[in-house]
Amino acid sequence: MKVLVSSRMQELGYERKAVIDALHYRNFTPVYIEASPDVDETDGRKRMEKLVKSADALILLYGLSVGKPAKVLDNMTPVEFEFHLFQQSHTNAPIFLLQKGIDGVSYVHEKFAQHFSKYPKAQNIDDCTKRKNVWHFKFSETNQLIDIIIKGCIEKELRKYERESDLKSEDRTFLVRCKSPDFIGFLERISYTLSHIHLVNIDYISFARRFGLATVYLSCTKTYRKNETNSVKEDRELIRESIKKTLCVDIQKAQDEGRLLNVTGKDAKELCGEVEVTVDFSDEQAPDYSIYIEVRTIDAPGQLHAIARVIRDMSYSIDEILLKPSEQEHLRQLIISAWISKGIRTGKTGEKDLDIATPELELIRLESRLRDIVGVKTFSTRLVRNDPRDH
Repeated sequence: MKVLVSSRMQELGYERKAVIDALHYRNFTPVYIEASPDVDETDGRKRMEKLVKSADALILLYGLSVGKPAKVLDNMTPVEFEFHLFQQSHTNAPIFLLQKGIDGVSYVHEKFAQHFSKYPKAQNIDDCTKRKNVWHFKFSETNQLIDIIIKGCIEKELRKYERESDLKSEDRTFLVRCKSPDFIGFLERISYTLSHIHLVNIDYISFARRFGLATVYLSCTKTYRKNETNSVKEDRELIRESIKKTLCVDIQKAQDEGRLLNVTGKDAKELCGEVEVTVDFSDEQAPDYSIYIEVRTIDAPGQLHAIARVIRDMSYSIDEILLKPSEQEHLRQLIISAWISKGIRTGKTGEKDLDIATPELELIRLESRLRDIVGVKTFSTRLVRNDPRDH
């Protein structure tokens, strides 16, 4: 569930960060403008509109200052604009107004008083009085603010709405494969396109670059509302074309700015022709749990194979793996980090079989097998259930 956090950046920057951290701690997804790139005013409005419309709830902090009205925001301040747009875009979604007081006295800018005085304030953090879908609280210290979110009404009300929201949306996973001439900023451009243009969450990345060529695989998740008009097929093409266009534009800039890496003798049009992007959506069911393993082993031929064979023999798939040199005090050794999971398998007959096992017992078996591998120095494992509410 996505929760938009709105406030003045400077006046309430510390409180804003505390709210974002508290939401993340309670397994909500905070949405905030700081994660966006610097853009001009017109693009800034478009970005704000996307953030507001993607959110399921709004937490708005306010106090002494109101901000500067902007013509591109219909002569409203950014906080006013986000508040009004959220109300227009989400009829019954929860809105939480958090007013900061100083030394027990609540000084409020007259514009905020005009907007928010009609909503009654709660008497304490457990007072869930609301008007329509708006809750209104006062706070003076950051600790009190966190208590309002975690111990008071906010989390309780968000949980109620979360259940309703889950029925109206679904998560779809997809894989992006991209090969391109190598340049400084390659991965930044792709992550920008996915995260800020298409509001996609990037779950895993596998990246390699050598000899003027960069290749990346990104496993991603996007939440679709069930009343959205775009089909998955249409969105797949939009994402693919968007990534390719972004890379081609930046390849031209990279050539002019000297950011190309080991690429010579070709013009920007030729280089753009070498960009390959595919996007594949999946109906694969998420496994009930995953296991994270980190193994320090001697750097010798066959060590990766020995570990991968144990994983295969236990019918696990490798979702993500990273191989890197160990610390300097462990010369000629490697660290192999991997996420592995066990889920639906397809046999020769084409029938799907869900291999169900006790996760804790599986972890003991895996640790026993890793311990027996020749060359393994140390290892650690961690069991992660894939429903965040089980954590």
